[in-house]
Amino acid sequence: MVKKNDVIAIIIIVLFIVLALIAFGIYRLVHMARNQATVSEESSGSESLDGYLRKQGNMATFKSVPGFEEPMGVA
Repeated sequence: MVKKNDVIAIIIIVLFIVLALIAFGIYRLVHMARNQATVSEESSGSESLDGYLRKQGNMATFKSVPGFEEPMGVA
């Protein structure tokens, strides 16, 4: 026959394992969400002015950007 203390110990061990699995699942979800956010930030960066200038191969000046006008007094 199983003692009462043995049953309680088994229940505590099972609960600990279930909580560990839940914690691991939350960790994986957060990790995947952060990686996806990093990828989406990198892909949206290519649509910015910096990404446009890199495609043009001209990071030193804004003259290659259509519609950009130099401020008055700047050579």
